Amino acid sequence: MPILGLGTWKSAPGEIYGAVREAIRIGSQHIACATIHGNEVEIGNALRDAIDEGQVERGGLWIPSKLWCNARGRENVAGAHTVDGGRQ
Repeated sequence: MPILGLGTWKSAPGEIYGAVREAIRIGSQHIACATIHGNEVEIGNALRDAIDEGQVERGGLWIPSKLWCNARGRENVAGAHTVDGGRQ
């Protein structure tokens, strides 16, 4: 696991996409996420685009997604967002 990573908490809508792309461009491999941040779709879009453009391979990234303390247990975990903002 890379020691330093890009934190995504309190990122304004419309800003985290560019921040993730720039972090990957300069060599960051650790993007820290959490459902409670509410910006997973934008982060996912940035990751998808960076991978599709050959900027990075998925296996080269460390992307933890943390759970809030009241979200323990399978029944309390929200499903993953799809690229178009839907839920899986």
